[in-house]
Amino acid sequence: MPWYAIDSIDDAIDSTRRFLFPFSLGRWLRLAVIVFFLGALSTGGTPPNFGGFGNAGDTPTQPQPTPSPDPTTGVDPGTLGQIALLVAGLFVLLVVLALLFGLVGDVMRFVFLDALRTDDVRIRGPFRRRLGKGVRLFAFKLLLTLAVNVPIIAGVLLFVLAFAAPELLSGVGVAPGIVTGLGAIGFVAVFALLAVVSIVLGLVVGLTNTFVTAVMLVDDVGVVEGWRRFWPTLRGEWKQYLVYLVMRAILGIGVGIVTSIVVAIPGLVIGAITVVVVIAIVSVFGATLSPATVVLGGLTLLAAFVAFLIVALPVGIVVQTYFRMYELIVLGRSNPSFALVTIPDDDSDENTGDEFGGGDGPGGPGGVGDDRTDDGRSAGDSTDEPTGYTTDESTGRSTGDSSSRRSTTDETPSAGGDEADADEEERDDDSGFRFGPDKR
Repeated sequence: MPWYAIDSIDDAIDSTRRFLFPFSLGRWLRLAVIVFFLGALSTGGTPPNFGGFGNAGDTPTQPQPTPSPDPTTGVDPGTLGQIALLVAGLFVLLVVLALLFGLVGDVMRFVFLDALRTDDVRIRGPFRRRLGKGVRLFAFKLLLTLAVNVPIIAGVLLFVLAFAAPELLSGVGVAPGIVTGLGAIGFVAVFALLAVVSIVLGLVVGLTNTFVTAVMLVDDVGVVEGWRRFWPTLRGEWKQYLVYLVMRAILGIGVGIVTSIVVAIPGLVIGAITVVVVIAIVSVFGATLSPATVVLGGLTLLAAFVAFLIVALPVGIVVQTYFRMYELIVLGRSNPSFALVTIPDDDSDENTGDEFGGGDGPGGPGGVGDDRTDDGRSAGDSTDEPTGYTTDESTGRSTGDSSSRRSTTDETPSAGGDEADADEEERDDDSGFRFGPDKR
């Protein structure tokens, strides 16, 4: 039995190469915008630092210490309130920006799928068409995230308050003894259960981003209905998807190491130059905050960020395209009705590779194939048959499925209408970059 996750590794490389090259500046700039919102530059956060509690048990060395002065003495309470409001406002602003970034990123997932499906990279039109699906996907993942994180945060707060401030729990009607009575074993058991739940929901979110989004696009459905249609495939091919999870983790580790090295070296150079420039600004204008230092420092950091994007985004484009192609090929092999990209037919490569190599018709790209078929007849003889198995099998893989895939989306009811709309959109596009019609 072939393993789709293993066989698709090399096929995804070939598909990525065909999609990205030959190089086109306009195409890569649009891909850079898409990949930026997909989170290609995001990194994992660091665990919180609880080292500040280390001095809680220090005892004074003097037998009768004098009380230390209040650090807030002389500070206007109104000023403290304004600072607290400023901090709270910045926090709310960061949360809103993060949510907005995530919403745009979920819409861009469908924009990227449209680009891979049609081999034509556009942003404005697909973004408008896929906005509804992106909003539903964002809401679905937000609810899952809250379902996991709220109990975890509540459990941590209860445990900390039970030991640090039990009177607060008593004030809201919660007995601290209930929490402290669990002890270390109960605490570990609760967090083990939450860890299992987090892993399961993390898998749900991951499968939603990779496979259910493609089903949503093919069948023009929402997230829940997409899961309902994808579930029989996942249950029937569970061994294939288990191998996929293993191979995806291995590929992610290997590609992550390579890309980190490629991006880290120029990133360190950019960081060193930024530090030198900031030191020069401080030495000239002083360490105090002033309009000059704020403007110059902000421009320096902005220039460093743009330089880092110029280095990192091309790497992110290649990585994101490869993994998305890899996932779509695995999905298409497990269920051909969900295929968004051309799925290589490994079984017929040896017999029909020369005859049907191009995928644009019986004779490949130029319409010229082998003069004879496997049974010794000429290629022209096969056209006299009303239904030939070889021709039907080949075209069903390369052209018929592609047309049906385009007709199942919410853009057009037929393949002809899709080509007409694509030509119309190309004429209306004012960007100056054209990539031709759909080859798939």
